[in-house]
Amino acid sequence: MAALFTLAAIAVLVAAAGSGGGASRPMSAAPSPAPSPSAALTETLSVPAPAPGPRTIALGRPATYRGESVTFRYRIQSETSEMAAVTIVLRRPGGDAVATLRPAGRQACNRTVSLRYRCLLPAGSYRYTVYAVDDLDREQIAAGSRPLLVRDVVPRAADIARAVTWLKKRSGYVGFAVIDSEGHLHGWHADQQFVTASVVKAMMLVAYLRSHPSGPGSMSPVLASMIGVSDNNAASSVHGAVGDAGLYAVARAAGMTRFAGAGYWSGAMITAADQARFFSRIFDLVPKGQEAYARHLLSTIASYQSWGIPAAARHHGWTVYFKGGWRGTDRGQLVHQVARLEKDGRVITIAVMTDGDPSMGYGIETIRGTAERVLGVL
Repeated sequence: MAALFTLAAIAVLVAAAGSGGGASRPMSAAPSPAPSPSAALTETLSVPAPAPGPRTIALGRPATYRGESVTFRYRIQSETSEMAAVTIVLRRPGGDAVATLRPAGRQACNRTVSLRYRCLLPAGSYRYTVYAVDDLDREQIAAGSRPLLVRDVVPRAADIARAVTWLKKRSGYVGFAVIDSEGHLHGWHADQQFVTASVVKAMMLVAYLRSHPSGPGSMSPVLASMIGVSDNNAASSVHGAVGDAGLYAVARAAGMTRFAGAGYWSGAMITAADQARFFSRIFDLVPKGQEAYARHLLSTIASYQSWGIPAAARHHGWTVYFKGGWRGTDRGQLVHQVARLEKDGRVITIAVMTDGDPSMGYGIETIRGTAERVLGVL
């Protein structure tokens, strides 16, 4: 305690000596000048800048078909907020807004968010822009924008699904295939093999034209009878000229995978998928200069044989090129039809194979009902 007291006393004495009048003082630093009024004002106004608002980033290049869903992906970047309210605006290329989407609730910031939207916009090119307002009611400082492509595919997936539901309720054996306007194959039991009946006559027409690139010549009436009224004698004459080898050559060129010849035209085996592929390429397979001839034959089939697909499609503006077939089998009645439909630059093909039908009328009803659902015309 004594040592502590002595040190304290010395400190007091030193302080007193430093404050005396005549005694010399130790050197000390010059006093700081008083701040000028402008410096004081600057110091007073120097406050932290507010954090910037959120920034939206649109991701990807979404594409969809009219009537189908599309997924928008985006991020909301924010330094201070965890959530933000989002608005997505869809615009035409010229800038006019055509739709506004407001997701329910608030979206998480600083992570990728996905929003699904059923697109009913007409086919075309658009842009979508993401706007955000964060928890502090600040709008985004930059809005992300990306392109959106809407295709007008026919048929729609929902219509194909309705056709399959219809077919599942029908009696007998059924194979169904459709190639949509984007070239995609859909179907149900599409690879099941069926006896061809007269459907193969369209393949024989192409086989004969491929083997006679200068034109059908004297066989023109025979070809017209084979296709226009499904004349079996004419078909036997054409098959005698092209044989199974000609049919196999057409099958390979058309990309068929399960065609099988039988030595006689009516016994060949076909599938709905293969026939849809064939009719989707049929006019590319004939020699140059003979496309118009093939189109004429396949679009002017006798009215009493124009049931099924053409009966469903022609009233709705489709041009139809088709071939049907029917005969009895050990299962019951067989009724087939394959068609290529064209309208407004779009092409689709439909193939329906049936066997074991209780009657020909029942098989025709199955085919027409399928086409009506595929085309959405019910």
